[in-house]
This record gives sequence, structure tokens and C-alpha cells, in this order.
Amino acid sequence: MLYFMVDFEATCCENDEFNQSKEGEIIEFGAVLAKADGTILEEFQTFVKPVKNPVLTEFCTKLTSITQNDVENAPLFSEVAEMMNAFLEKFDGQISMCSVGEYDYLQLRKQLAELELSAPKLGFNNTGKYTEEALDAFCEKHKEQKLGKGAYLKTLFGGEKGHYLNLKTLWIDPETGKANKSRSMRSMLESRGQQFEGFQHRGIDDARNGAKLLPFCKKVK
Repeated sequence: MLYFMVDFEATCCENDEFNQSKEGEIIEFGAVLAKADGTILEEFQTFVKPVKNPVLTEFCTKLTSITQNDVENAPLFSEVAEMMNAFLEKFDGQISMCSVGEYDYLQLRKQLAELELSAPKLGFNNTGKYTEEALDAFCEKHKEQKLGKGAYLKTLFGGEKGHYLNLKTLWIDPETGKANKSRSMRSMLESRGQQFEGFQHRGIDDARNGAKLLPFCKKVK
């Protein structure tokens, strides 16, 4: 088993210039392919050109250090999806996507579903097309149950999560011997004698550091 550890940076704003939940788009796709012991075999990184809000906010650039120039001539998400699939196909055997928190998983599947794309190597096959109108209708229908975007997205996956692991729910806190979802990545690493290296809020650096957590997670072997 190999692990496709991902971390995405996405368009964002500070003063509600746009609806980040609905309109946020990946602008950096950072990933490493790693073994269960955290050894990195190969890296996959690219900036991504946003379409819904093509001009990055000042807040976004300050948070991520990603500039307008970085994304202006970057490939579109549809092209990046093809690049990702080609990268994964180079490796034999099953590959599980993993991330520190479910956001990256849902964002990838959302953007794949918007374009009716799939990621066969990860077991991501959509059964429906994501639209904002359908999301709004779903939320209205299930407002008493307080179901939102995450639940709607899962209806498009045919009930299947594919090959995915959320390390937030699998990481074992050495102080309690149990999972602890409240810890930050930096805190998780430090509790295991590891140091965060690089820059936070940069996809490739976060992915590299996330791979260090693999040996300390349940279901990773």
C-alpha cells in the first residue's frame, strides 16, 4: 500500500468578497507519494489557475505566499486532474489518498464532480454532477437534519469514499493512546518528536510534513 498525502491551498478572502464554501478553488495542489513509514517516494506539485475568482485577494496571498503571477499561467484544474491521474498510474498496487483533515478530500471530490471527472487509481468515481443549485436544494430539503455540503457531496459518490484516510481521525495521541482531532499538524508532529519543516499554508510543505504522521496512524501499514 502506498499513500498519496495531499494538501491544497485554495482561493480565500477575509471580508466575504465571495462565498468560500461554494466558490473556493484549489490554487496549489501539493502531494507526496509515501510509504507507511513516512518515506517519500515522489512528489507532485503544481499551482492551479482559478476560474470563479481568478484574481487572488490580498488576504489569500498574505496567508499562502502564492501570488497572482504563480496562478496566472498555471494549468486549469481539469488539466491538473489529468496530470494527477497520470502521476498515480505510474505506480503499481493500491494507493490511498490521505490528508490531515477532511477538507482536502471533499474539495478534490467537489471539483472533480463539477467537471464530471474521476480519479480511478484512488477509487473516486462520481455518480452525479456537482452544481450549486442542487446543493442549495439538498440543504433546503434536509435543513431539519442540518445536512450541508459534505453530506451532499457524499450523495455524488454513490456512498463510496474510495481509497481515503483522514489522518486526523487515525492519528494516535501519545498522551492518551487515543485519536485526538483537536491537535494541529504542528502539535501532532511535536508530540512525536518531529519538527514542522517549511512554510505553513503551502501545499507541498504541508504534504511533506503530513507524511511524517503516517507511522503513528491506525490503519496505515
